[in-house]
This record gives sequence, structure tokens and C-alpha cells, in this order.
Amino acid sequence: MRQSLALTNYLYLDLLDRAFQNFPWKVSPGAHIVDVGSQNFYYASVLHAFFQPKALVGIELEGYRIYQDGHSRFDYAMAYIQDMPNTQYRVMDFCDFDGEVDGITCFYPFFEPNALVRWRLPLKVYRPELLAQTMARVLKVNGFVFMVNRGERGGVKACQFMVASGLNLVAQCTFPDPITDWNGPPCVSLWRKEH
Repeated sequence: MRQSLALTNYLYLDLLDRAFQNFPWKVSPGAHIVDVGSQNFYYASVLHAFFQPKALVGIELEGYRIYQDGHSRFDYAMAYIQDMPNTQYRVMDFCDFDGEVDGITCFYPFFEPNALVRWRLPLKVYRPELLAQTMARVLKVNGFVFMVNRGERGGVKACQFMVASGLNLVAQCTFPDPITDWNGPPCVSLWRKEH
């Protein structure tokens, strides 16, 4: 794994651990977890280590995007998860996901249109209301969403859509990022479906 991806893995694990230590959040092994916007799922091992899930599904809209080495995100994802039990990688629009899950993770979801432009995605896939509504729809009662946004502004923007979807904010905090040099400290939030 490249150094930048390894550092991001450490960052994600650190953010999960900080949320677990600072938020009123119990993590029970054996949950069904879905990760939204998984890219090539290079951090699947972090989610496995932290949640010890019964099932883990990474969902990526652009899973067949080809890298300069000729391999796709899908190819890389299959390599990253090959030794992980009950783990899948699906190339699909999360808004079409069907089923119920105990928890959702999403790292830097697209709640602002300029993020799509940076990632070279068409603006037609910018549907933040539907994204938040889908999270609320597929979560079981008492299910959680663990979300990381870029900076406080990104967290505030995401908050508007999540609240409108009917999910309840449990806790939110902007943590310092001692590992990477990205712009804006990570804004971490935990959401729950109460009914």
C-alpha cells in the first residue's frame, strides 16, 4: 500500500477510536455495516478491525474507474478484501441500495457540489437530499451513521441534509488531523435512527 493510503488508514482508525472514546457510542461486534463511497475500499481492514462486523459492504458509484496502471477500483478492492470474511464490494449508486443495515460509515461524502467536480463526477449524481434519505431508509431502528466531513463548513452542510432526513445527531466534533495534510480538520459526526 502506498504511504498516502497507509496514512489515511491510520487517520480513519484514529477518527473511529476518538469518536468511540468521546461520543456516547457503543460498538457491538456482529453488525451489518455498509460503507458509502468506498473508492477502491483500501480501508476495509480498518472497518473490519474496528467493527468486527458480521457483514461489511463497500459501495462505490465509480467502481470501474481505471487507474494509470490499467487496473480499476474494482480490481484493487477485490485485492484489498480477498482475505476478509463476509465482505463485499458493490459498484452501484447507494441511493438504489435495498435492505436493512445496523450501521453506515461514510468518509467525506458529497454534500457539496464542488467536491464532485474535484473528483470528476457529473453533477447529475449530486443528490444530497436523496443520499441522506437513503441512509435513513436503510438503517434499522437504533442504527447509526458514522460520518466524516472536511472541515466545520462541510459538517454544517451535511448536518442540514441529515436532520431533514429524520436522523438524530448524537454528537459532532472537529478533531485535529495529526496524520495527513489535507485542508480542513475532519468534522466527525454520529447519527442515530430512533424510529
